[in-house]
Amino acid sequence: MSDGRNAIGVPLVLSPSFDAKTWGGRRLEQYGKTLPPGPIGEALESGPDARVAGGPFDGLTLGELSRNHSAALLGQRGLVASGALQDFPLLIKLIDAHEDLSVQVHPDDASAPAGKRGKTEAWYILDAEPDARIVTGVEGAIDIDRIAERLTETVVQPGEVYFVPAGTVHAIGAGVLLYEIQQASDVTWRLYDWGRPREIHVEQALAVAREESRVSRVEPRTLDSGRDLLVACEYFALERWKVSGVMPLRAMPESFRVVTVLDGGVTVGDTHLMRGVTAVLPADLDATQLDGSGVLLIGYIPDGDVSKAFIQTGAPD
Repeated sequence: MSDGRNAIGVPLVLSPSFDAKTWGGRRLEQYGKTLPPGPIGEALESGPDARVAGGPFDGLTLGELSRNHSAALLGQRGLVASGALQDFPLLIKLIDAHEDLSVQVHPDDASAPAGKRGKTEAWYILDAEPDARIVTGVEGAIDIDRIAERLTETVVQPGEVYFVPAGTVHAIGAGVLLYEIQQASDVTWRLYDWGRPREIHVEQALAVAREESRVSRVEPRTLDSGRDLLVACEYFALERWKVSGVMPLRAMPESFRVVTVLDGGVTVGDTHLMRGVTAVLPADLDATQLDGSGVLLIGYIPDGDVSKAFIQTGAPD
């Protein structure tokens, strides 16, 4: 644990913000969310604008803590991921697609607008109605006049994991409820929006789209009892933990961890986390333990060995 006034040393429970979307629904209430009226598409769980709820840092944003307590919060790998933006580099969302989302593409770091980072992301399917699908790419050259008929799709099931590299044409289909981990970026270029009267960004999208790139399903790798590595790349890693009783939680000074409780409830040290709650474990958190019963998703900034080893086993492609 770090010393001095810049130490954090405690879990940071976060207060989500909600985005109203024409394509959204109300299923986020299943995760204990108190939603505003209307169709809600996204719960933004972490990211630079996420605020701490309670404790000694109550009301501060992760962006403010990233600037003022950078080493304690982020760790060395987190500092590298934060880079010149000096922000919190991972954005976690819960997304409820009551209707189809737009067909879109995100730039990579090199092609992102000035002052922005690119967006590579991954999805963990929480729930899916029968025959619910995602758009995984486009077949052949991108022809805007015929794009709807050239989209490639796949039916999804709860528990599946999909990797979405920057530059991939993609969309989340109606009936899908998912957890998303991504680089903290708001750059989205829409190619097609199913006839809805929203802005389309054809020129920008075509400039960054890679026609050969696909959303790929990835297979988890068992790490040890109760822990699976779901996906890893240079920008993030995501693990699923199944906790039953007491489970050790080692210190991880190289990176923060973002914990989202999908089921049940656990206590981290003296902090209780219930279903639907997201918290950041700062890099300067001492070794402690988890106690309870539940399923957690834990995102962090990996070292190169983790991401390379995951990719070399064939997941993701």
